[in-house]
Amino acid sequence: MTFERVDKNGKAYVKVTDGEIATEQDGLTLIAACIERSTNLAMLPKDCLSQQFLQLSTRVAGVVVEKLEDYGIRAVALVNIERASPRFREFALESNHSTTFHVCETVDEAEQWLLEERTS
Repeated sequence: MTFERVDKNGKAYVKVTDGEIATEQDGLTLIAACIERSTNLAMLPKDCLSQQFLQLSTRVAGVVVEKLEDYGIRAVALVNIERASPRFREFALESNHSTTFHVCETVDEAEQWLLEERTS
């Protein structure tokens, strides 16, 4: 996978620019990319979310999100909710109540959530 650091509004986040998150190891690679780029924020564009990530029965999404939380990484995934499976829509709805992982449909919405100040 490849990554870029994006600086916006005085904050920085890591954006996956090539490759897919398909395994727990890919999640750890994302965490390392955040640490190397001195940020705890990550954006996961649609193209980097593998079928394994989107198919909840593989447990990839759950394991990766748990690892991100363990390392204090806040992440947002860009997903076309209309095209997602019913189970992934439920996962997204539940995740969107947390402060550590969120699912959005647009980059603007994702950046707004990712870069907003948190009090908790």
